Amino acid sequence: MTWMSTRHGAVWQPPMDVYETEEDVVIRIEIAGVNPDEVDIALVDRVLTVSGIRHDPAPKVGYHRMEILYGPFQASTALPRRVDPARISAQYRDGFLTVTVPKPSPIRVHVDVASADTANESRAGE
Repeated sequence: MTWMSTRHGAVWQPPMDVYETEEDVVIRIEIAGVNPDEVDIALVDRVLTVSGIRHDPAPKVGYHRMEILYGPFQASTALPRRVDPARISAQYRDGFLTVTVPKPSPIRVHVDVASADTANESRAGE
């Protein structure tokens, strides 16, 4: 009987979806079996990085088939637009981490309308 050795030390990249709604940029990452306390989320400039570790729950002598990756992981994405970093939230449910990054609200600038008399007075003083 031949045993395959396990993979150690490599950082794996979980599958990720990035999409927009009217209000948010949403990043959804498949990380089943990861303890949410061992996940770090960082936003530097416009690059969002999610990293952490998935521990192998049981010791093994060898594998017949190995498709589930364990150990450290990291997934990064450049966000498609400016976002509001102070309002980022994250939720872990059913093996998926969903990071919601609100888009900034548009800045409304009030425009004062000068009356014709005010404009004429302004030109007269020149």
